[in-house]
Amino acid sequence: MNDSVLVFGASGFIGRHLALAIAATGRPVIAASRLPLQFSHRLIKNVTGNFDDPAQFLAVLAECGDVIHAASSSTP
Repeated sequence: MNDSVLVFGASGFIGRHLALAIAATGRPVIAASRLPLQFSHRLIKNVTGNFDDPAQFLAVLAECGDVIHAASSSTP
């Protein structure tokens, strides 16, 4: 079933809060970030990768019904 939500940018302020809020509704979340994260919520799974290489996320996309892109470049 494709009921997970993939949240890109889950290490940022908005992405982290979105992931936690979605998980609080009972929906599984795949939190994508550049570096490993730890979430205390059982419905949040972290995946890491380079956002410039979308092929890295093809496998997790099959698990997702929705995608939220909250990632941005951290350099000017």
